[in-house]
Amino acid sequence: RASSSSHMFAAFVALSGGAQAYQAGTLRSMRSTPVQQQQPRFAMMASKQEPHGGTLVDLFAAEAEIEALVASCDQTIELNDRQSCDTQLLCNGGFSPLTGFMTEDEYTSVVENMRLPSDVIMGLPVVMDTFDSSIEVGKKVLLTYQGTNMAVMTVTSKFTPDK
Repeated sequence: RASSSSHMFAAFVALSGGAQAYQAGTLRSMRSTPVQQQQPRFAMMASKQEPHGGTLVDLFAAEAEIEALVASCDQTIELNDRQSCDTQLLCNGGFSPLTGFMTEDEYTSVVENMRLPSDVIMGLPVVMDTFDSSIEVGKKVLLTYQGTNMAVMTVTSKFTPDK
């Protein structure tokens, strides 16, 4: 394997919402007003289209859950710009039907076939890459970006891609 960076698949919930760019959370994000209330016309138009993969993913946490989610974390990863953007897109459904970073099987399928194992078209591998070897399967990790809590991720697998 040519790379020493590990990729992790995780279930996560988004913790933040609002106007700041790149806010995301632990695959349940905290958002005070649903998108439908913020932009009724957009919601009506969006309801007429089927989301990619058939399911629109919304991983935002309820406001009341956020403090407990953050307190449950074992470790913290400070995200770079790309990771923050990927986290936000996972949380708000931009990468639907994904509900977290890709597993090794999903990653391999996308790299080799440009499709998820479910045969849904997906041309971009979405992984959480890190050189932090202390991150282990089963750990809950707080994802932060520039000091803002973005998401809580539960690591379910860890792999090094064959580049």
